[in-house]
Amino acid sequence: MKRTMPFTIVLAGVLAMALVVFAPKAAYAGDISVSGGAKYYDIENGKVRKKVDLTGNKKKDKVKYTFKSKKLTVYVNGKKSLTFSKVKYFNHVSVFKLKNGKTFLSVSFTNKKGLSDGGVYQYKSGKLKKVIDFAALAKSQKGAKATYGALASIDKNSVCVYCEAKQGKSYLRISQDYTYKSKTLKPVKKSLQVSRG
Repeated sequence: MKRTMPFTIVLAGVLAMALVVFAPKAAYAGDISVSGGAKYYDIENGKVRKKVDLTGNKKKDKVKYTFKSKKLTVYVNGKKSLTFSKVKYFNHVSVFKLKNGKTFLSVSFTNKKGLSDGGVYQYKSGKLKKVIDFAALAKSQKGAKATYGALASIDKNSVCVYCEAKQGKSYLRISQDYTYKSKTLKPVKKSLQVSRG
């Protein structure tokens, strides 16, 4: 029995709707996969991100960053909390919240030497302290230098971070999983992965 063109169009529409309805429920923030009850908040240069509890005092905070004259500054509730000088490009700042409600700040950029800087920061004792160093991932590979690092994914109470690195004439992508343990993010054993491009 021959199928007509209208039947084919209807069938294609039904299949497309099924893909939308039954797709895995993971939200994407840019290239960052967010799932399992975690949340991700991008911050634009000069704009204030409200309604996030970065300080952990169960009150909503205001987080902002500015990038001007090669200087990147992060403010929490109007107070200067982090300052990076000699920033060249690829600056990106965000806040993410794990399923357990713990909130962290992520800062990524490349400095004037073309190397990665920044990492994941946690508010402790009134200050933002680095708990994950993106560039440090490159130290696992002899002679490698990180050129950029960032978040890759957030799922429940775990995150995956990566760095791109140069090793001689080779280019590497190095990733590592971290999970919330003992009041901070700790590396997951045997989760380090290296791919060559």
